[in-house]
Amino acid sequence: MHILSLLNSVVIPITRGKETYYFFLDSGCPYSISPVLTSLNQDDIGVDFPFHLDIHNSNIQAILTSISELLGITISGMLGLDFFTSFNNFLFDSRNNSLEFNLPKFDYDYAIGIINMGYLLTTISPINQNNEEMALIDTGAFTCMTFNDDLADYPISQGWKYPSTMGEMTVNFYNDIPLYLDHEMKGLLSFGRPTNLPAMPFNYVLGLNFLTQYTCLFDWGNNQLKLLKSNKPSQLNNTPSLTLGFQIKIINDEIMVSNILPNCNLDINIGDIISLPGLDMSNLERINEIYNRLIYLNDNKDVHLLVNGVEKVFTPINLFN
Repeated sequence: MHILSLLNSVVIPITRGKETYYFFLDSGCPYSISPVLTSLNQDDIGVDFPFHLDIHNSNIQAILTSISELLGITISGMLGLDFFTSFNNFLFDSRNNSLEFNLPKFDYDYAIGIINMGYLLTTISPINQNNEEMALIDTGAFTCMTFNDDLADYPISQGWKYPSTMGEMTVNFYNDIPLYLDHEMKGLLSFGRPTNLPAMPFNYVLGLNFLTQYTCLFDWGNNQLKLLKSNKPSQLNNTPSLTLGFQIKIINDEIMVSNILPNCNLDINIGDIISLPGLDMSNLERINEIYNRLIYLNDNKDVHLLVNGVEKVFTPINLFN
């Protein structure tokens, strides 16, 4: 099944007749929700075996609007954990923009155990290999997250704002955090620390900046997440070090400044309209190019933009201090 990979996240197109609906894939949500569709079947997802999923009707238009503005595409609902567990196994491959279901065989590099308690839980060890704690496996989280106060010694980027099912969350990001799985080092990652969310029944979130480095098979028969390292580059810059210091949202095909980071000293304001030379606004995955040109930079070259129709030149600033 073809998917869209937007900011690493998974967006699934569902076409019925002349209408296409876009659903956000969120393993952190216990069930599927939409104010538009009430069910999905095998024709919707292009499989040759019987499939039916009832979708909850709930008033979540505010969160769907926020996600739509972040990703630049109209989101009609969220496919949650009940969608994942409708299959014997479920393959997620963001690098090749595909989902597959009920695979007979999958070759993988390593696996981590899944503790299914209404959430997809596993154990991870950030910082050191003996720091093993509970983590939610969440395809709805753009990055790994922590709810502990254990990252103060790492480089920080403050003041980011993102939509969540509990409203807008403010996140501080910490960089170069060692991540261990089963006591083996799996890389250095950024972790976000939400500052305004309630207590969670887990300590960490294993998010998309980790998951999208792999082809992932959710194997319910063995209660495992099986991971095959991808050699294909991500559509996003995975090792950003510089930024212009603001965030954006997309409304009616206009790119609007939505948040100014604390260390931003550029001549820019919330509500300003940004134009990027050469950007194809008809591309459904345009948000990746926008982020790579505005938000996640890896060199200090000046950036030329139109701001409210006036050409301006901005010098990137450090993403982490």
